Amino acid sequence: MTLTRIFLAWCWVGILCCFAWSQQALSSGTELAQKAEALRKAGSVDDALKMYDQAIGLDPTFPMAYFGRSLVYDAKKRYDDEVTDLSKAIQLRPDILTFYYNRAIALFRLGQWSKSNADFVRIIPTYPRDPALRQFRGFNFLNQRELEKAEAEFALAVSLDPKNAQSHLGYATALISLGKYGPAESEASKAIYLAPDLLPAYQLRGDCMRFTQRSAEAIADYSYVISKEPGNVEALEGRAGVLIDLQRFQEAVPDLAKASASDAGFTHVYVTYSYLAFRLEKWDKVVEFSRKAIEANADLSMAWNNLAYGLLMEGHTEDAKAPLKKALELDPSNHLAINNEALIALRSSRLLDAESKINTVLVAHPDFAYGYFNRALLLVKQDRTDLAVEALTTAIELDPNFRQAYQLRGELERKLGKTALAASDLKRSDAMLALITGVSL
Repeated sequence: MTLTRIFLAWCWVGILCCFAWSQQALSSGTELAQKAEALRKAGSVDDALKMYDQAIGLDPTFPMAYFGRSLVYDAKKRYDDEVTDLSKAIQLRPDILTFYYNRAIALFRLGQWSKSNADFVRIIPTYPRDPALRQFRGFNFLNQRELEKAEAEFALAVSLDPKNAQSHLGYATALISLGKYGPAESEASKAIYLAPDLLPAYQLRGDCMRFTQRSAEAIADYSYVISKEPGNVEALEGRAGVLIDLQRFQEAVPDLAKASASDAGFTHVYVTYSYLAFRLEKWDKVVEFSRKAIEANADLSMAWNNLAYGLLMEGHTEDAKAPLKKALELDPSNHLAINNEALIALRSSRLLDAESKINTVLVAHPDFAYGYFNRALLLVKQDRTDLAVEALTTAIELDPNFRQAYQLRGELERKLGKTALAASDLKRSDAMLALITGVSL
């Protein structure tokens, strides 16, 4: 029998009879606890709370009274008080695993992940195949960013209970966080099949499709969520990101405006705003929106890097160094920030340092277009124009909307006497520039 079923089948009368209390206790504290439980089940939580207080006053050694009162606190979302009562119940009866189970969930709701997990660890040896326990533990690991452990817990949860949509959603969340987009999409689709109204599953599936360049399908999932919840900031931000990738810049602006109006503290709205400003080459706006993202979440490496890049593009190289340092402190493997360090080195004519950083970026991320762009800048400084053109060609293949790459390649081709190729690239650059010039933020 699973722990969840034991909890649901818990019989108050049977439990109470397991304790050898005095006749006075049975006629006072125990009876009050029974009445309080009846009030709680009837929805009279305030009256139940008063009666549990009386029951505990009459018999402070009665664990079930603390347990019952903890359920009232749970209903009132007073999770700190719930934990206190469950801890007292555990002190009195450390053998009752339901107390640990409920405390683990209350600690989870308080965001005390490690303490919550410690209680789950206490229960697992007795109920290793309880799917609800595994699901909660998976979410615990997700919140602690222990993604591989979360993946393992959710994998077990869905194998034990294949019809639990939340477990499939949790599994999908762990997988997408690990960059496993195909399996994540599959799990999100299973969650949708089991619970067609589970909007976060559509959102997550849309993210998977966005990251695998299936733009139309991603937009369809995001749009479905928005049709049900017009103010859903995650879906609005996601759809805007896809529209930006498709160069449908003007369409992205209203989505971002709605998202920021719905939740001004949602960091990724400003990150995506800065991405839009980046694509529009509005460097002052990149700086502005990056600062807003940092105000909402100062621990986001991407936001610090975006701020640094905006400052670099405005020509403020020295001002860019501090936010770039912060970005790398938060995430030493941030390849965007390392690439920007390379750009600073190039501007300072520290070519060996720049080359080392560019190589580091491209070894780890061989599909990163801006790494090849920086390599082209390095090769230009080394008077290796032919190789610079090759690097820019790779950058354009990886990002066909890379306007600056077309412009620089056109300029280099003209230098090499390749007039027709130069004209074609510069014409493409001018057309892309015209496209972004008319978009206002």
